[in-house]
Parts: sequence; C-alpha cells; structure tokens
Amino acid sequence: VGARVAGASAAAKKGALAFIMRSVGTDTDRIGHTGMMRYEEGIAKIPAVALSNPDADLLENMLRREQPVTFSLNTSASGPTGDTVTIANVIGEVTGAETPDELITLGAHIDSWDVGTGAIDDGIGIGIVLAAGHYIATMEQRPARTIRVILFAAEEIGLVGVRDYVAQHKADMSQHMLGAEWDFGNGRIYEVEPGVGPQALASVRDFANYLAPMGVGLASTNTAKGQSDMSLLGEAGQPAFNFAPDGLDYFDYHHTENDTLDKVDQDALKLNTTIYTLFAWYAANSGVDYRQ
Repeated sequence: VGARVAGASAAAKKGALAFIMRSVGTDTDRIGHTGMMRYEEGIAKIPAVALSNPDADLLENMLRREQPVTFSLNTSASGPTGDTVTIANVIGEVTGAETPDELITLGAHIDSWDVGTGAIDDGIGIGIVLAAGHYIATMEQRPARTIRVILFAAEEIGLVGVRDYVAQHKADMSQHMLGAEWDFGNGRIYEVEPGVGPQALASVRDFANYLAPMGVGLASTNTAKGQSDMSLLGEAGQPAFNFAPDGLDYFDYHHTENDTLDKVDQDALKLNTTIYTLFAWYAANSGVDYRQ
C-alpha cells in the first residue's frame, strides 16, 4: 500500500515516465486493486497504474528474458478534478439516561472506491454499527451513557471526515469515553485488543469473559488506538477497542470490482454485529473511566 501511495513520485524522481505496480490484492483474477495515491509537490505528476496479479506475473516473466520490453499505457482520470465537493459525516445517538454527556462511539466510513459497491469496505461496518445502535435504541432500558454512531465521510481519500470531527470536538474530547470502528475483514472476530488505562483493565477482562463463548480471545497487549478514522480520536485521547476479524479473503475483494454484496459472510456479519452491540451496551453501563 505504501508503494501505491508514494510510488509515482518516487519513480518520477528517478526519471520514470510512468509508474506500474503489482496490485496489492491477494486475488488471482485479472482485476487490479485501486486506492489512494499522492503526488509530492514539485515532482512531475506521472501516470500510475496497478496491474492485476496474473498480468504482473506475465510482465515479470517477460523482464526475466533480459530483452527490451515495450509497455504502452493509455489511461485517464475517472472523475472531476479541481472541483470542490461538500461532504458530511452522519451522526446518530442513543441518548444516555444517567450521564448523557459521556460518549461511547461506534464508527465506520460511509464512502467507498467507485470500482465496486463497497459492500465489504465499508458497507459491513456501516451495517454493524447502525444495527448495534438500532438494537439498543429499541430496548426499554436506556444505556447510562450516550452511544454515538458516527459514519465518517471521505475516509478513503485521507481521513477527511474524521479530521473535521476531531477539530469540532476538541472541547469535549474528554467526554469520549471509549470507541471502536469496523474497517477491516469479512470473517468472524477472533480477538479484541484494548487501549485503556491500567485501572480499566479489570473491566476489560470482565467484558472478555462474555466474548469467550463466541470464540473471541483477549489480546495480551493494551495498545489499541482505534482503527482507521477512530485512530485520530485515539490520538486525541479517546480510549479504544480494536476488534480483529478474520481478514484472510479481505484483499481478494477490497478496492476492486469484486467488492459486492454477494461476497459478504452473512453468518460472520450476524456474530460481529452481536459483539459490537454487546461492546456498546457494556461500555455504556460499566461506569468505568477507561482513561484511568
């Protein structure tokens, strides 16, 4: 992924006319993996493309013959350039009954790359956090703390939406008690890692006992800062949980035309939604200061 982001400028510095890289996907079909890339200021903006893995194999074999290889490239931008577009984060809450100013946050990002439908990246996440908020909202008992569901805009082009969110909530970031995001994987969650204060670890271990029958283990580390968008809230001081799902097939579909609804593991989706709902409910009613 690092090569995709910075490869064009690195190649241009060495005099390249274009940058061609192997797709970072793990699939074996002839569909390239797309994603964000950046140009350095003052460096020639050369074309950059990703070859599917089978096509990259063919090109490598040609280069191994130690004979001149000619590559013809015809490409164009897929959307408007130079335009200003207004975007928005989408936020909903289940208001807490006892300490409504204290927030438990659930996050996912609402945008996706246009080559597919974004079912896995990040439609799964949107479905999980919305469903968790919905289930809790329909309960007769209200959570003690407020549960805030945040659908972040423009994650794919540089965490734009969450940067605005953090800027707007600097004054109340201390009220963000704990958060978790879904932005990776298609399989079942198998582990959870906390990022909390030492006194809060007892609460973490208690919560992990509820997850153990579902095959979820507790990580030995305590370094979670939050996934993707939530990582910026983590940098701003919000404690976090990182849930680790099986991501074995994630890059078979991620950022390609194959990211469609039929690829979603429905059984895993149900289990993972259950886990996020339990997380939100437990954290909202624990009374624990997860910074301590």
